[in-house]
Amino acid sequence: MEQFQAREHPIRLVNDDDLRRSRVTVFFRLLLAIPAFLLAYVFRLLMSVLAFVGWFYALATGRMSDGIENLGNYALGYEAQTVAYALLVTERYPSLGGGPTA
Repeated sequence: MEQFQAREHPIRLVNDDDLRRSRVTVFFRLLLAIPAFLLAYVFRLLMSVLAFVGWFYALATGRMSDGIENLGNYALGYEAQTVAYALLVTERYPSLGGGPTA
């Protein structure tokens, strides 16, 4: 059996937060996460459209556009941040600036 070797991926989740949570923050967490979930939903819809368009682009050129790939990585990172925030993994609110690790 081959041993798993970690590869470099464009998305890397890093969590260095302390695990203690305020009761008020926990109580209102899902309410606070609603705007982030709405934006993640818009990103998901955008990526569905771009995946369809990108499929034709890949058929014609033999590779995926760098812009579509980068936008997909960004959208996936934002969605991962949103879910981590809502599930109390991190205190950090999802960030639009600087990509998934900001």
